[in-house]
Amino acid sequence: MLTVFGVFLVAEQLYRSREAAWLSALCVAISPWAVLHSRIAWDPALAPAFFVWSAYFLLRGPGSSDLMRGMLGGVLGALACYAYPPMRIQVTLVFPLFAFALWRAQPHLRRHVGAFVLTGTLACLPLLRFTIGGETQQRANHLSILNEAYLAQFSGFSIAEVARIFAGNLLSYFTPDYLLLRGDANLRHSTQAVGQWSWLDILAALIGLALLLRGEFRQEGRRGRILLMLITAYLFALAPAALTWDGNPHALRSIGAYPLLAICAGGLLWTAMQKWRLTVSFVVLVAASFSAFFFFDLFAQYPERAQEAFNATVSAQTGQTEVKYDRLMGGFGVSADTRPSLPAMYFRLRAGVDRCPMPPA
Repeated sequence: MLTVFGVFLVAEQLYRSREAAWLSALCVAISPWAVLHSRIAWDPALAPAFFVWSAYFLLRGPGSSDLMRGMLGGVLGALACYAYPPMRIQVTLVFPLFAFALWRAQPHLRRHVGAFVLTGTLACLPLLRFTIGGETQQRANHLSILNEAYLAQFSGFSIAEVARIFAGNLLSYFTPDYLLLRGDANLRHSTQAVGQWSWLDILAALIGLALLLRGEFRQEGRRGRILLMLITAYLFALAPAALTWDGNPHALRSIGAYPLLAICAGGLLWTAMQKWRLTVSFVVLVAASFSAFFFFDLFAQYPERAQEAFNATVSAQTGQTEVKYDRLMGGFGVSADTRPSLPAMYFRLRAGVDRCPMPPA
């Protein structure tokens, strides 16, 4: 809910329109990408909320309390980096893009942007130390397309080969099956009854294509530049996931993209409403029909379909937890048997089967 509210404020700041903000909030509120990940108890779901609120305080610009807003935005951006590792790349790529757009619109922003950058950097110093020291990088290094063991199957490292792998991974996020039909192949990341984009997102994309073919964006000026910036930011948000070789397209590692998608979709729908009267009726019809279909499946059918995808089931009669080992920690170059399953360890601790060893006094 905080993410929805944050998307509303960012869209209102960018488009300077309450209608565009409401449409963006609607898009994110019924987004299967947003809803499913927010209903699972894990850290990554916090990252988009921190990201959009950080973006809001950055884009809000200067004013009577510009220093405080810049500092608060920097702290929230740092929290997004702490919440989920892929967000560190997204924040590094997207926020300079936002800052540049803000600087172009309002040239006298040194105090505001400086407070944002300095506070965010200081808040990230412990994270930077652990990253450089390697304490938190084992899994990231293992999954990276720069991993030597992974590149060995392609005759080793070369810039051209890495670029080819990255481009192929990035293109996988635009296949019809992923976007429109089934979404992520992992049932933890998608209900697989719909794609990652809602029908409202798809309607906005079709509208955007129609506007592009009609040459409307050349006449939009500021709004056209904002939409182009958001599309670029969406691609930047997919980059962290595309830099890994495992499980692409991966909805979780690209979770920071869905707020940007919603803001872009809201802007396209708002633009269409100003040009074609019937757009309002289409938006209402598509949003209502998609919500009815998606939420019925989510609550009535998905739990049974996805039962085996999660690591434990709890019996209401006995209250006992059945531990299910999986291959979450397995993958290329690592056998699942070489180290214990962290999800299984967690549920064994919760069930009281195992206990954490106490440190010596």
